Amino acid sequence: MSDLWRSVDGDSATGIILAGGRSSRMDTDKAILTVRSRPVIVEVMDILSSVVKEILIITNQPETYGDLDLPTVRDIVAGKGPLGGIYTGLSVSGTRLNFVMACDMPFVNPHFVRYMLDAVHSFDAVVPETGKGFEPLHAIYTKNCLGPILHLLRAGDLKVQSLYSRVNVSYIRANEIERFDPTLKMFMNMNNRDDFRRAQAIARGILES
Repeated sequence: MSDLWRSVDGDSATGIILAGGRSSRMDTDKAILTVRSRPVIVEVMDILSSVVKEILIITNQPETYGDLDLPTVRDIVAGKGPLGGIYTGLSVSGTRLNFVMACDMPFVNPHFVRYMLDAVHSFDAVVPETGKGFEPLHAIYTKNCLGPILHLLRAGDLKVQSLYSRVNVSYIRANEIERFDPTLKMFMNMNNRDDFRRAQAIARGILES
């Protein structure tokens, strides 16, 4: 499995997959559900391997992925939600650029990830914004975000979006996003069994997203 997450093109970016949620509404770990033919997290890593140099899974239950031989990292500061997971990922990442995503998003688009990475320039973060709002767990964060995130964690403010007023953010608007994914299915996540069944139907071409 080790060659699955190695970079194909050697680009200097890391993929950070947040898998610290309790999956309470799913009754099982969402990352190991099968939407196509393999666990979602394996499918996602396979897709991201064409874009990033390395992939890290941030989880406090690494035993869940023991049989998959995947690179896992425990939270540095536990119990701080996605913001704490982002802090851990950025802390251990070996690259300035980092694509952060939730583990339950089966339709990640590698071309859009590349587009966001190319849009970083002098920004500290690149965040998609649709008619539904920001997509903070499908975004680019640089190492420059570490200090501001630590400040928020110490202040007890765990909202990822609170970071955006403290760093220099480039927002990717809906008209740009739709060039890559007109239905925006790349932002779909599986919060419950209905979402899971819908994702399976989309993957099989039974249902439009």
